[in-house]
Amino acid sequence: MPPYRWQRSDRNMGANAKQHFSDEQWSDYVRNLMPASTVVEVQRHLDSGCMECRAAERFWSAFYEVGPRAFALEPPAEAIRAVEAAFASRKAGAFRHKTAIPAQIIFDNLLQPAAVGVRGGKQAPRRIMSRAGRWVIDLQLEQPSGNKLIITGQVVNRWRSSQGAQALAVSLMRERAVLSTTSTNQFGEFQISGESGSDLHLYIDTPGRRAVEVPLPSDG
Repeated sequence: MPPYRWQRSDRNMGANAKQHFSDEQWSDYVRNLMPASTVVEVQRHLDSGCMECRAAERFWSAFYEVGPRAFALEPPAEAIRAVEAAFASRKAGAFRHKTAIPAQIIFDNLLQPAAVGVRGGKQAPRRIMSRAGRWVIDLQLEQPSGNKLIITGQVVNRWRSSQGAQALAVSLMRERAVLSTTSTNQFGEFQISGESGSDLHLYIDTPGRRAVEVPLPSDG
């Protein structure tokens, strides 16, 4: 290990310049990595009343106390998954318009005649089922108040007997603008919300870097 050297303070250059330790040396001092002979020298310097070095010692001590605690904080896996999905979705928003597989609507409860006896009653939430290749997307659309649109859905792979644990990123977009993002759970379920209106599309990232595009009705 190379010998430690004093570092002069830039604020007191001249004949009466005070001498101080460098940041690297303080880093070693607070982590107990400094040679014993130099530790004695540092302590003697602190005891002399150098306010600048006392402040440096307090700073580096606090820095290395906070560091291990910060690394020990691990956010929930669900939060990490949501952030990763949001970042990936926003970055690839424009790309989806060129490569997405359009889903075909195979069921829409609004287009089905109401059963006798319930016509004129409270309207049920909009239910839409779409299909794109092996993927079936079941959606329920609700507008609880104002222009807010809540979409609850499930993505199912028809070629598999059970839904795997792989999360799929889901994005609600208007043209090329990403309104909100989320991801499916282990059962393929998700919920996403945004402002209702025209030209809304739901994009679901499927394995193979291809997204499924589900157009949404403008009236929710």
